Amino acid sequence: MPSLHRYCAPFVFLFSCLFVSLPSLSAEDLLKLRDGDRVVFLGSTLIEREQSYAYWETALSTANPQVNFSLRNLGWSGDTVWAESRAGFGTPEDGFKELQNLVETLQPTLIVINYGFNESFAGEQGLPRFKEGLKRLTDMLAATKARLVLVSPTSMESRAGKFPDHTADNRNIALYRDAIRDFANTHHIPFGDWTDSVIPPAGRLTLSAQDALTDNGLHLTDTGYWRTAGSLASLSGAAPPEHKLTIDVAAKTVTGFATAEKFAYNETLSFTGTSKQLPIATGPFDKEPAPYQIVATGLQPGVTYLFELEGNPILSAKGAMWAGGITIPIHHDFDQVEELRATILRKNELFFHRWRPQNVTYLFGFRKHEQGQNAREVAEFEPLVQEQDRLIDGLKRPRPYQYKFVPLPAAQ
Repeated sequence: MPSLHRYCAPFVFLFSCLFVSLPSLSAEDLLKLRDGDRVVFLGSTLIEREQSYAYWETALSTANPQVNFSLRNLGWSGDTVWAESRAGFGTPEDGFKELQNLVETLQPTLIVINYGFNESFAGEQGLPRFKEGLKRLTDMLAATKARLVLVSPTSMESRAGKFPDHTADNRNIALYRDAIRDFANTHHIPFGDWTDSVIPPAGRLTLSAQDALTDNGLHLTDTGYWRTAGSLASLSGAAPPEHKLTIDVAAKTVTGFATAEKFAYNETLSFTGTSKQLPIATGPFDKEPAPYQIVATGLQPGVTYLFELEGNPILSAKGAMWAGGITIPIHHDFDQVEELRATILRKNELFFHRWRPQNVTYLFGFRKHEQGQNAREVAEFEPLVQEQDRLIDGLKRPRPYQYKFVPLPAAQ
């Protein structure tokens, strides 16, 4: 049996069953990112709360390590296509103008639009007004020349215990989903169906608190955002991260989740390996990321080799066992992906203060005669946000590691 070095703690992580799989939503990749993209997420509570967890943005970042893009979250709880939640002390029309001004200032190149959940409470009779509002909203956003993507509202989750029955609510949500899909088809806008995908199984199964993705049937928890993150990243056209590395000593090749340089074998096998992408961030209740497997063929079968990363001993086993594949119980990119998510969270907080500052009434509203002189400080958040963007772009790119398989002396 292979022996774990004392610096490594073994664990079991059933990765494959944790992520909700989304179907192919379009003939094209809905969130295909381009270098230099300025992405805006626009919607109500589902969008707004993501900035507090950052699992979605982290997954998009790790899935696109070589694409330089920025993402701004313009979600506002309770919002609608009429921008009612953004009105403050004004009218919905004021809220719509405020949204328009902000979007124009950001100069987005890709806007992901998620509305219809709050509007669905009006039922079938509210559909005509909703369609009018959606048309006006998308016309305004299209004027920015950004690529638009429409995604439908999520279903309400059926929860066990003292939770209401959402069957009727989900029927209404499906009506609005269909309206958004038809609108998207008519106006040639890419469409993603989240109604039957993000909240599985679309309200058809009563879930316990342990299995639920929401805290109340409506709003995703941190676990909910985490478990749907990988599926969201797949919409950008990215393949899921690999969890196997195959080393062929005779052919001097390395295939799988990493690329290799400086390959050398003279009793000791060594190369510099760089992961193609970082792993998915760990969930709220997990302390370690998913393990990976190493297969190394061509080592001396009866010789014991110690696997080292950056000089740190990880695990030892005979060459014959390495040839059969051995699971490595820790992922060396773990710290980097956690640092990436923490940086995205800092960026989100700074941007939130930039566009939704505290005491906005005193700074810009009808009481600005009291503290309006401080309004200039709000703009000072912008370079801080941009600095986090720069850090994010570096952190999402995997770092190179020195891999070594060192032969150990035979036991006496």
